[in-house]
Amino acid sequence: MGHDPIATPAVGLADNREPVFRHPAQEAEAQRRIADYASRHGGRRPNVLIVLMDDVGWGDFGCYGGGVAVGAPTPHIDRLAALRETGQLEHTLIFVSSDNGPEMETWPDAAYSPFRCAKGSTWEGGQRVPGILAWQGMIDPGRASDGLFSQMDVFATALALAGASASMPEDRYVDGVDQASFLLCDDGHSNRKYIYYWLGRQFSALRVGEYKFMLASISDDDRDVHNPGGFTGVTQKYPYGRLYNLYLDPKETRSYLIRKLAYLEAFQTGVKNHLMSYAKYKPKVVVGL
Repeated sequence: MGHDPIATPAVGLADNREPVFRHPAQEAEAQRRIADYASRHGGRRPNVLIVLMDDVGWGDFGCYGGGVAVGAPTPHIDRLAALRETGQLEHTLIFVSSDNGPEMETWPDAAYSPFRCAKGSTWEGGQRVPGILAWQGMIDPGRASDGLFSQMDVFATALALAGASASMPEDRYVDGVDQASFLLCDDGHSNRKYIYYWLGRQFSALRVGEYKFMLASISDDDRDVHNPGGFTGVTQKYPYGRLYNLYLDPKETRSYLIRKLAYLEAFQTGVKNHLMSYAKYKPKVVVGL
């Protein structure tokens, strides 16, 4: 039977850590591969190189997506060739991504996303970005996964790869999850159960598996302005919540909640536990529902 992200409970590693899925066989395989790498290279640990593009859209030049498809130059990516030239490629985990979806406020021209809305929103057009990871000899090339991964996970993952997980701060809440076993194992499962969406100081939505439970969003229709972006709308709250199945409906056009009421408690529990973490570990700004 496959892994069920909704029914499978997440495990709390510490009071100040985001709960995680545990995959013992996957974790053991990842540790074996890391130990083998260290033994082959005199005990060294890998470099971690992060390349973040700003507001990447599917038509942005110089990044990836539409720009690359039409042969646009990619000077920043081309510089990664220096890793091969200096012998560092097999010792470097490379992570390429974007800080958010495309900015679509600029009239009459802006970037583009196939998903709903854009930067500034908690719809998928503002939140979902590609993540490309490469580590020669450690991550199989050509692999694709729809497992949940947050950029906050890079911190905990880098500490694990460096053998420094014991250095994780204890005086604050750490939202990141160690995803080393997910990345290093063929067909590995994500170790993250939840993705949390915040609209400024307003809690907006929770993602579990293919489902996104939404309590608030920014408007993105023509009742206000015609801009399709995420900065000119108004906050909308949904008293009963909305549920989108992002596999069947990736553009978030139909709420699925009435068909999945049995899951409602699981989503509400995820929201409750997340908000309760702010009671002990105070946020820098006032946040809430």
